[in-house]
Amino acid sequence: MGFKLPEIIAATEKLDLAYQVVMSHNSESGVKNSLVSLFQLLKEDRVLKHITNLISQNINVDIDNWIEENAKLRGSMVGSGTFDLGKNKSERFLTSKLILEKLIDDEDFPLRIGHNWYSDNYLQNFLIDFLNTFYRELKFMLIDLRVKAELNESKNISEQSIINIVLSGNIQNVQAKNIDKSEFTQNE
Repeated sequence: MGFKLPEIIAATEKLDLAYQVVMSHNSESGVKNSLVSLFQLLKEDRVLKHITNLISQNINVDIDNWIEENAKLRGSMVGSGTFDLGKNKSERFLTSKLILEKLIDDEDFPLRIGHNWYSDNYLQNFLIDFLNTFYRELKFMLIDLRVKAELNESKNISEQSIINIVLSGNIQNVQAKNIDKSEFTQNE
């Protein structure tokens, strides 16, 4: 499987729009409904679906354990500190995605995070912590895919390039390996 530049651009624009819709809501039900639509987009868009599946199959996050550990840490310092969402963009994306899915699926979850994790305005702070991370990491992957497609004369990027971008390094810092032949290599 490979992606063409127009597919990557379209996926990026759809993601941007879905993110804006979620952030425009002030009520819990509005946020949940728009998150459901966002996750539906991840299942339907060819590029976003492939990225999500690739990460889900290769990164392991025990979200219930993660929540339990962070609830203990945050309980003593409500409203301060940060979460350890992972070492790389794939882990941060998956952890924040799983947390957002908890908000949708677990009716008790908003009450727990509201009391234990945030001193006030829990929904807005929750979205800042988790939706922003989810969006940022996925957007960076899409930007890296777009750069790779634009650098590739055929405007098509291979599955191996997709795997490299999504699961390891990125190509935002590109350097020429052979100026005459315009070969590019990835800095990790």
